[in-house]
Amino acid sequence: MKFKYYILKNTFINDKQGLKPGVRINKIPAMYTIKLAEGEGPFNDLPTLKRKSTIYRNIVLRNPKRAEQICLEKNITEIKDLILTKKNSSVDLNFVEIFEHCIKGQVKKGKVSGVHYYNSERVKILKLIKQNNKTGIWEAEIEFLDKKTNTWVKKEKSTTFFPRNWSMHQLFHECEFAVEHKQKVAGKKNVFISQTVSGIEVEIIIINDKMRSIYPLLN
Repeated sequence: MKFKYYILKNTFINDKQGLKPGVRINKIPAMYTIKLAEGEGPFNDLPTLKRKSTIYRNIVLRNPKRAEQICLEKNITEIKDLILTKKNSSVDLNFVEIFEHCIKGQVKKGKVSGVHYYNSERVKILKLIKQNNKTGIWEAEIEFLDKKTNTWVKKEKSTTFFPRNWSMHQLFHECEFAVEHKQKVAGKKNVFISQTVSGIEVEIIIINDKMRSIYPLLN
């Protein structure tokens, strides 16, 4: 994947390497073009950033040690999963909650819920049950990494996953579209059905007027 480089005046990430908040460099997939209120970029590569950035030249003069640190690969923040929205648009908080439930999952009282977006660092496939090669939807028995206990927990029921080749940005907007066009399923109290922009069928669970989950249907 090709990246572009950006330099930001103020960041508040304190990481295990001990790099304090302040000027920092990010690299973002080249397919995205970002405008920063307090930063510069995009630059095609790190040498170009160091040569052309006013922010970088200033930090070299004021704090040369910091300038050296932020250029180390381990201190450059790589942002792959970027979600872009239209300027001045807003997103319903409840949608953000179910989206997070979909991508991150949850372990509560030893039981796994959510997890419909594959992340190899947190999802271990025990058995692939079925896959639709046309839509990219697949179903599997999984174990999920509980970061609080650093243990793998098996999800009681198999789970369906959105296509592996979808970016976080695409998943967000596909699901947002589905939520906006959901319809109640007759005879089922809390179940709504819809389609994403790409035509993938999803179910949305709503309990007491609050969305609880969204997941793809494997047809």
